[in-house]
Amino acid sequence: MKYFLYSAMICLGLILVTTTYSCQQEPKEEAVQPDSSSIFAINHIGLTVRNLDRMLAFYQGVCGFKVLSRQVIGSDIVSAKLLGINDVSFKKVVLQAPNMLFELTEFRPLRDSIIDNMPPEGPGMTHTCFQSPSWDSGYDKFIKNGIQPLSKGDHPIDLGGSGITYAYAHDPEGNMIEMEQLDQPVLAKNGRDSALLARHPLWMTQVALLSPDVDRLAGFYEKLLGKPASRKGAYKDNLKLDSIANRDQLELKAIWINMDGPAKMMELMQYIKPKTGATKAQQPTDLGYHFSYETTDIQGEYLRMKEMGVDLISEPQDMGKYWAFYARDIDGNLFALRQIKEADSPYSVKNFLFSQS
Repeated sequence: MKYFLYSAMICLGLILVTTTYSCQQEPKEEAVQPDSSSIFAINHIGLTVRNLDRMLAFYQGVCGFKVLSRQVIGSDIVSAKLLGINDVSFKKVVLQAPNMLFELTEFRPLRDSIIDNMPPEGPGMTHTCFQSPSWDSGYDKFIKNGIQPLSKGDHPIDLGGSGITYAYAHDPEGNMIEMEQLDQPVLAKNGRDSALLARHPLWMTQVALLSPDVDRLAGFYEKLLGKPASRKGAYKDNLKLDSIANRDQLELKAIWINMDGPAKMMELMQYIKPKTGATKAQQPTDLGYHFSYETTDIQGEYLRMKEMGVDLISEPQDMGKYWAFYARDIDGNLFALRQIKEADSPYSVKNFLFSQS
């Protein structure tokens, strides 16, 4: 049963903007080769933090996601090969959201001491999104737990009159998140079960990447994923959009690629005003976000990406419950690929509550 058919039109709500914008036609399937990739899902959002205990308490206090595993890893050979970095140890907690994993990691020694709040114009992976029913508001929960609002005002913003409100904020370590609250008619129209919502009132959605050249970045991901963009647009002259991002006279371009179920997507953006700056190569131990895809053929994907000229950090490594390797996209953003070993594994999105079936 598809629980998220509404979501293709809600992330950031830009398709609903009624002020000046331009929107391109949906790309043709012929633009890429749909069968060229075995990648089928976003598997996890990763967040590298300074203080794991503090950040786990913060997110658990809001989300209540199940703790799937806890790890304390010394300087072992397999992890060093996976990360492409020697002499590093880390602590990790894996949380199971309804439709993906959320992984918090603390590395030692700490390789990155940047403490500024992530700006919405980026560059890099600026945020992920938490959705909730409006009557059990994720925004209210995050505010009560001490998140620092970025959006203007003291409440989430109704961008397009569609029954969805939006807000940006920064967590205790300056990582940006998006919060979307959906009214009951929006959920009911798309077959959402009220009992299911009562048990799982908060879930995660997209990977949001900000690029100084969004068309170039989108071309990379269309080829990597073997699928065309689902929507493109350019947006400006909208005071509500300005308020959400807390940027006056905001102007941006955006491209979306749907993933496993319309709720999960790649959200690729370029701020024209203020301008998205230059990117740099992200290291696996850098503070902030990264993400992973799930595949059915990790060895084949490694060889395919090698032929594509992707910046590969490691070869596939046996991590126990899954195979994995790290790579960077054309902007230098860090991502991983995983192949889960067991068909019934809780690490595979195929077995998540909000799966693609």
